[in-house]
Amino acid sequence: MTAETLMRRTGAAAVLLSLVGAVAWWFTGDGLVARWLGPALERAPGLLALHASLDPAVRDLAYFQAVAMPAGLRFLAGLAAVGAVLAWSPYPARLQALWRESDPPRVLAATRIVVFLAVAAYTDPAEIARFAALPPGLEMAPPGLSWLPLPGPVLAQILAWLTIGAALAAAVGIRPRLAAWLCVAAGVVSLGVPQFFGKINHYHHLLWFASVLAAGPSWQVWSVQRAEGRGRVLPWIWLLIGLIYFFPGFWKWVVAGPSWLDGSALATMLHAQWYRIDAVVGVRFDSGWLAAASGTAVLVFELGFVIALAWRRARGLFVLGALAFHGLTFLVAGISFWSLAVCLVAFAPAHWMGDGGRAATAVAAGGLSDRVGHFLVGAALVTGFAGIDTWPIAVYPTFAGLPDTVYPTVLLETDRGERIDPYRSPGLAESFGQSRIMGLVNQVLQDAERGAAGGGGGGGPPPPHGWPARTA
Repeated sequence: MTAETLMRRTGAAAVLLSLVGAVAWWFTGDGLVARWLGPALERAPGLLALHASLDPAVRDLAYFQAVAMPAGLRFLAGLAAVGAVLAWSPYPARLQALWRESDPPRVLAATRIVVFLAVAAYTDPAEIARFAALPPGLEMAPPGLSWLPLPGPVLAQILAWLTIGAALAAAVGIRPRLAAWLCVAAGVVSLGVPQFFGKINHYHHLLWFASVLAAGPSWQVWSVQRAEGRGRVLPWIWLLIGLIYFFPGFWKWVVAGPSWLDGSALATMLHAQWYRIDAVVGVRFDSGWLAAASGTAVLVFELGFVIALAWRRARGLFVLGALAFHGLTFLVAGISFWSLAVCLVAFAPAHWMGDGGRAATAVAAGGLSDRVGHFLVGAALVTGFAGIDTWPIAVYPTFAGLPDTVYPTVLLETDRGERIDPYRSPGLAESFGQSRIMGLVNQVLQDAERGAAGGGGGGGPPPPHGWPARTA
């Protein structure tokens, strides 16, 4: 069975499943939501109570029931749209055609150099050792990894330096295949250590791309030593980048699609981020038609990138859009995602680097890079549609929350009675980084709401009106 046939059959099945699911949800959704919310509150009262506290005048139990119904229908509509594109559009055939051409060797080499140098630049042995030395009580393991013991600070630092050394060797092509796989193996462990504390940061893609590069013919040119290989590399990197963008857009549509289209969800995200960085930028995208246009543009970009891959001109336009997206995200919200932006070199036209359309290797299906690519794309699809955020595979940050009227935070009180705002503490920012502080704050807030709701200690407001009673 060809990939095109598989995509078309899967798409048709997704459309059928969505239609059946929509009918079932329309007639039974209210009852299912009512039966699910009660037990869900018992299992995790902190999370839903936290959401309620962000708009306490509105968010009672009936509100969440009303939100869940259209969200379920939007999920099924989105799934049906994906299925229709796969089943009846030219997209599967055009996407499969990308694997029939050889990778331009200089573009592939440039991608290899950029990816492995980015891995080396992102790996901070001192920071990794500092996290590995933290007490176990501060650990918040990524989903599914609570059983996994962390290396001690000495071993973690050794693995971090091994990651850097192997990445540099793979970039320049010294014992390239061995170096690349050592980089991936050591990087999964060393770069995974900080992911167990506060928040999962999303640099997973560097190891995904490094894995595909390690398995493919990535050292044909611009390499100290040449290494043979089979299979394609660049189309897998393109597709993984497309999925990185797609699922945040998909979940924005499901959870709060209308609010992104009218700009209110974007405004909430920007206001929260401006509070964290203690700044309001000169160019405002948080009100009026500019907010609506920007929120809509975000959805179109994130959902459309993976579709545009199949058409050369559209692909080029969306790559330019990606550069603009990352630039504006940094300028307007202070969010730097350089580690993904630099990987867009994989889309560079061959003639820019003097390849002239020539390829150093013939296309050979069934190479190791194809098997690695299949695995990574499959894992990204599972975590993406399931909304799983873990390590080293994850759905990337969706920013799919509902618009809020309240933005909560915490103050840390020391033994000396000093009160510290985590977002305004240079020491904490240096030790943890802003994004992990954000995760720590959210965890504390959820624990406080859980304690207030369940009677298990902590602080915070009582459960909002209309929520089921709970006992400790």
